[in-house]
Amino acid sequence: MRELHPLLRQSYRHVRLYKKLLDERNVRPEEVRSYADIRKLPVTSKKLLRQSSPEEYINSSFPRWSYAWTETSGSTGEPFKFPLNKDFYFIKKYYCGTSTCPWYTSRKLLDADPSIYRFLVWRGWSFRTLADNVKFADIRTVDRPRGNHFLHIPVSDLREHPLLVVKKLREFQPDVLSGRATTMIELDRIIKKAGNQEDFRVSFITSVGEMLSETQRRYLENGFNCEVYERYGLEELGDVAVECRYHRGMHIYEESNIVEIVDENNRPLPPGSRGRVVVTNLCNYSVPFIRYDTGDIGEILPGRCPCGVSARRLKLYGRTGAYLELAGRRYQFPEFAAVVNNFNDIVLRSQIAKVSDESIEFRFVPLRPVSPQETDGIKSSFMKNFGITPRVKIVEDLPFNTSGKTQFLVDETSRI
Repeated sequence: MRELHPLLRQSYRHVRLYKKLLDERNVRPEEVRSYADIRKLPVTSKKLLRQSSPEEYINSSFPRWSYAWTETSGSTGEPFKFPLNKDFYFIKKYYCGTSTCPWYTSRKLLDADPSIYRFLVWRGWSFRTLADNVKFADIRTVDRPRGNHFLHIPVSDLREHPLLVVKKLREFQPDVLSGRATTMIELDRIIKKAGNQEDFRVSFITSVGEMLSETQRRYLENGFNCEVYERYGLEELGDVAVECRYHRGMHIYEESNIVEIVDENNRPLPPGSRGRVVVTNLCNYSVPFIRYDTGDIGEILPGRCPCGVSARRLKLYGRTGAYLELAGRRYQFPEFAAVVNNFNDIVLRSQIAKVSDESIEFRFVPLRPVSPQETDGIKSSFMKNFGITPRVKIVEDLPFNTSGKTQFLVDETSRI
């Protein structure tokens, strides 16, 4: 709560939107004294910010020239454009405020530290090693200001100039490669087609930006001969959680984020309960995100992790708002994902398309040859859970959108 109080005071004094929201609920920053008091604060969302002008949600105490505009990927809808203060980006990413910086530089780290690659610290790597000797590369839509030991590859380059991307990566030789799982799978296939796969080696992959299936994890570990870690983050919030070496949920960056799981009435749920993921970023004073609805479904896993890190663990199940309506009933993303996960031994990438009012097509890239009996098993599982037998189509590839994602649920009836 020590980090939350100054954020609330700043937001109330200098951010018109938060002053308005708190006044409407008759709440003052000083009244939020404990974790239980957080429920007094309103839940915000991307939709709310889109409906507001930038002048309403930007901290007015910062000069406008200090901001640069960026945007979310827009993979599930219209991209959300928002300003980013570069000074506070670096504070958020690497220091997270002056009170936290001495804490993590002067103690042995068993709690989550402010570095986004803290899973390496948990493995025993020193900050000096990370700063001086480790190279990082990522494939993503939006670039961020970073040092010379980072290589950014735009997603569009992988589509338009794949061999050039492979050449850059081979020359750079990153120790850690980050991107969406499906993008990394595409990269692996390009490298194999190009030949001389042994020329490109990477020690770790971090999958971020979409859910990672166990099939995809095994594929990447075998393809790149490295360990794969799942990370959770959003463009507007930065990194929120990452796995440790046990891979039993993602440890939350507790020093820089308050993560809640809430029900449909925005009430916090206990560990082990599934609900909406709501995040308060404690470091971004320039464009505050307080009780921000991420649009994801997840749960806080109960109990302590055997790795010894005390930070709570987060497990994700999919997106809210993503659904298909079939025969008059609405089915959500997590419902479809739960069925598809039963076939992780054969499904590498997949997509479910609504092709008429009462029929769907399940398209997937197979991990291995698929028997007719396994195809029948997929059909039976869909029939059991949704009352509809899908057309099953095995494909060599699935399309990506501009942000580098394959849309899991597609309504193609709107194109007719």
